[in-house]
Amino acid sequence: TTHAEHAEMLETCERLIAAAQEQLFMPDSESLVLLNTLSYDANTAVELPADWAGAGLVDEAGEKVAVQTDGNGAAVAMVSVPSLGICKLRKSGKATASTTDQELVLENALVRYEFAGNGELTAAIDKETGASILAEGERGNILSLYIDRPNNWDAWDVDVFYEDELLQTAEGVSAKVLGKGAVQGSLAFTLKVGDSTIQQTVRLAANSKRLDFKTEVDWQERHKMLRAAFPVNVRSDFASFDIQYGYAKRPTHRNTSWDMARFEVAAHKYIDLSDLDYGVALLNDCKYGHKVHDNVLDLNLLRAPTYPDADADLGKHSFTYSLLPHKGDLVASDVMAEASLLNQPVSVFAGSSIRAVSALPVQVESDSVQLEVLKKAEKEDCLVIRLVERAGRKGSATLAVAGELIETDLMEWHDAGAVGKGKVELSFEPFEIRTFKIK
Repeated sequence: TTHAEHAEMLETCERLIAAAQEQLFMPDSESLVLLNTLSYDANTAVELPADWAGAGLVDEAGEKVAVQTDGNGAAVAMVSVPSLGICKLRKSGKATASTTDQELVLENALVRYEFAGNGELTAAIDKETGASILAEGERGNILSLYIDRPNNWDAWDVDVFYEDELLQTAEGVSAKVLGKGAVQGSLAFTLKVGDSTIQQTVRLAANSKRLDFKTEVDWQERHKMLRAAFPVNVRSDFASFDIQYGYAKRPTHRNTSWDMARFEVAAHKYIDLSDLDYGVALLNDCKYGHKVHDNVLDLNLLRAPTYPDADADLGKHSFTYSLLPHKGDLVASDVMAEASLLNQPVSVFAGSSIRAVSALPVQVESDSVQLEVLKKAEKEDCLVIRLVERAGRKGSATLAVAGELIETDLMEWHDAGAVGKGKVELSFEPFEIRTFKIK
């Protein structure tokens, strides 16, 4: 029943997106529209539709856009879309075919990653600092299978003694280079752990340090847990964990019983371990169980409880997690932007061109204040936006709105009065949430 409901929900989402595309954009078989719904600029690699493989692209100014076709037939382009922005690309010429040497290395001007045949990172060098990203003598992307039998609440609890019940780490079945080029490099690994099979496509864009592990698992375990670990070259007493509209800090040591009880932490899009000069983050697009002990970033990927559902989580799973080294601490880095982009990538509308009126009704300029909600009002014929200070410091934002801005409360029950029209300057306290109507 759940699978059928999910399929119906996803089909409804696709239908709504198609209807929005038809309403917002004009048909144009030679063009595609890119939409960035985030308050961060997106300079990123995007995957093009399958029927666009081999085609080259130019932007609205006629400048050539880097496009490559990998060995598996996938076409990817390096695009730049402003925050809360829309842009158009059109077909022109041909894409560049990627090279396929046999070296299990992904490298660009910023970073170098070396791999073993079982998908583990054997070396990771940040070229900006010259230092190793991994702890000395350690490997990264260690996929470990543990026995998982909590004392109570089979489907909900994780007990710390699982750490003493390691069964095995993933074994390599095959490894190959998918392609390396001007847009990205990518490797493919087939792995085996327990009775389950793992397919990983590891990608590094040409302009980023973010290393993506696109993962597909055929999960066939009972009372087992699969985790991914990265021992990193950073030491700090506290790690940061993403929560809605902010982040929480938790100790990385186990000095007290309270610390021990918090060995597993629920978080959303990222965890980050930083000192004042350097840090490493582990991002994900749908996993919520994390652990940071000493210098090890650890992500809970899959579990296999048998109560109350005897077949819970069996079958096929798809998810992505990413390693992101960075200079500076969390707030000074691009971790929040990259985590948001991983979860909410640039939307690609193929066969479309921009109408003259295609524009978002609000623009936000700020270092730390983000537009988190844009929706119809519950009780009035107007729009509602919600802005949040995400960095935990006093901040400011400049808004450009198509109408009058009126501050209201979270429930949209009590208006605080008009703030202004057109271009508006706003100030925020750390982690402050403010809600406005646009009339």
